[in-house]
Amino acid sequence: MAITSTTLAAAINNKETEFKVTSSTGFTVDYFVKVDSEMMLLKAVDTTTYWVRVERGQCGTLAVDHAILAPTDCGLAGDFGYLPPWHLYGYGADGALTVGPGIHRIFKASAAALTLRAPRADEDGLTMTIVAGTAYPHTISLDSGAFNNTTDSAIQLSGVIGDTIKLVAQRTYWVILSAGYGTYFLLPSKSPSKSPSVSASKSASVSPSVSPSVSPSVSASKSASVSPSVSS
Repeated sequence: MAITSTTLAAAINNKETEFKVTSSTGFTVDYFVKVDSEMMLLKAVDTTTYWVRVERGQCGTLAVDHAILAPTDCGLAGDFGYLPPWHLYGYGADGALTVGPGIHRIFKASAAALTLRAPRADEDGLTMTIVAGTAYPHTISLDSGAFNNTTDSAIQLSGVIGDTIKLVAQRTYWVILSAGYGTYFLLPSKSPSKSPSVSASKSASVSPSVSPSVSPSVSASKSASVSPSVSS
């Protein structure tokens, strides 16, 4: 059997066993449902309203919160040939990023405004990879502190699917380990003081009026100093 794919119609917490999906095509009782990286056992499905009932945290996975539009797959146990060793998180709306090791994917269909708390001292070495799943300039802002222990308190992705930022917790602040595919911008806590008008003022300071200061009248005055009155 092939896996059928859809998304969550609304966010769910780690305790909910009934929720709605965008489409229930291919959903069959006693099949497995995989949301992000959590496996669930499907116990009931309403093919008209798309409501499903499941048993959470199957196949050694943890029952965790999932965001609206989180990728949701349904199939037999053997159809899922690979379960990632790390947790997958999904974000389909503005809000807070979960501080936890794994892959954090952004699926919002517009520019997402996400927040991230500063890591605790006991979270040193915790690594998070943030990936853009939609082509928008998503922003990640810190509740407190700054990235790389500087004054930059926000990251803005370039707006390309596949933009990736990898963060590691270091002594209560986040260090940017790497960035992939597109580009990103570190945003200071205050608006930048530099203005694009600076470059314009430099170009205006060089004036073409310097060259006309050399006048052809100098050569004319020299020729007039030689007089024909000497021969008489």
